[in-house]
Amino acid sequence: MIMGASAGPPPLPELSISDASESEGNSGTKLLRFTVTLSAASASTVTVNWATSNGTATAGTDYAAGSNGLTFNPGDTSKPIDVTVNGDTTYEPDEMFTVTLSEPSGATILDGSGTGTITNDDAGPGGPQAVEWTNAVGVTVSGNSLTKTAANGWGNAGASSLQSIPSGTDGYVEVTFRRRRRVGCSAEQRGHGP
Repeated sequence: MIMGASAGPPPLPELSISDASESEGNSGTKLLRFTVTLSAASASTVTVNWATSNGTATAGTDYAAGSNGLTFNPGDTSKPIDVTVNGDTTYEPDEMFTVTLSEPSGATILDGSGTGTITNDDAGPGGPQAVEWTNAVGVTVSGNSLTKTAANGWGNAGASSLQSIPSGTDGYVEVTFRRRRRVGCSAEQRGHGP
């Protein structure tokens, strides 16, 4: 009697998580949905943990941090993970965070990292913005312009502005100086010198 080699147990199914994107909205919250898939249905229960981590998006400000476990009952092949995104009206670049799978049971992880992208839907600045001057000393303010009123140079006069160009966006700051010139001649040139 010839004994054949026994076949080993079937390979475990593999888990993968999708990337996801959602516009942030101007207020309230939205759900950003990731999908975790199993390469093949299992006859046994499969579990896996997940957790969020910051990228350019910040938990608590841009999205709600989360962590939990997923359970695939026999026959299941996909499960959702919903992460809450916070709306705002601030113009900013698209922001990203990560959802990572860990500690699988009954399966292995093929792709355990999903990138969540919160897309900006706020209008950018259109053209030059008015300067918001503060701490004016020795100057008068008129719109974007400062006119020196103090004597003895600019060392004792000026104003400040806390406005900035958001990181990751294009823009520039333009500053124009105008200097008064005195036109005339000296006493000697007028013939009144010694």
